[in-house]
Amino acid sequence: MGQETANVEQLREAYRSWHETKGGSAEHWMSICDERIDFRSLADGVEKLEFTQRYKSREDLAEYFNGLTGSFDMIHFTVDEFVAQDDRVVAIGSTAWRSKATGKEFETPKVDVWRFKDGRAVEFFEFYDTADRPGCPCRIAKDTAGLRPAVQKRKIGEPYFTARSCTVATSEFAEPCCA
Repeated sequence: MGQETANVEQLREAYRSWHETKGGSAEHWMSICDERIDFRSLADGVEKLEFTQRYKSREDLAEYFNGLTGSFDMIHFTVDEFVAQDDRVVAIGSTAWRSKATGKEFETPKVDVWRFKDGRAVEFFEFYDTADRPGCPCRIAKDTAGLRPAVQKRKIGEPYFTARSCTVATSEFAEPCCA
């Protein structure tokens, strides 16, 4: 078995366990990570999702899993496809969670990009829809407003979306509303 196949199989098992335990298999994730993993998330530690900050060690990574499963209950985590080339593996799928604080549910497309060295995960970056979180006032408007460039004047109160978060203009220049 080649290294690409071995990396995919290692992730396939980890994602299967993550889904089946509804987020109860953080130890499995920790076991495949190198001691010096560079673990990043699109939300990048924004307010109310501080656990999504960047982590540079497996030891500190436990904070991510504690924050995620302490704040949300997993409904599902589905990987539809793995794409592997050399030391990289991309997992493409979707996930749904329920906020423990509000009970609101959300679902998002999910893409995880991994890099392996000597059979251990040394880099991770997760992509998901940060504007589709529970409590985000732009969820409804998102369907009609669409994506727009972030650098332009806005009408006050007009929702729009950037790569990082949904935003509402509170002056002629926008600032984050939900991040």
